Amino acid sequence: MKCKDLEEELENKSAMLGLLEAEVDKERSALHEIAIKCEGLEKELEGKCAKVDLLEAEVVKERILSHEITAKCNDLEEELEGKSAKVNLLEAE
Repeated sequence: MKCKDLEEELENKSAMLGLLEAEVDKERSALHEIAIKCEGLEKELEGKCAKVDLLEAEVVKERILSHEITAKCNDLEEELEGKSAKVNLLEAE
């Protein structure tokens, strides 16, 4: 090869190298943006998971309270029925 051909090839390779380096920089920048977005999404997910855990615990407490109130209501209904029966007996006398 002639010196001129080698110089031309060197220029072409240098131009190609410049284009490839620019493309690599662009891809690195995109990757960095994606990584930042991922970190944000991970933090958001952690927050939502914590909120779900709190809400699940609250649901358990509410179910327990509901069962307690239902049991008390049943007890009061039984007590009322018993007292109503006594009142009916006393009125019948």
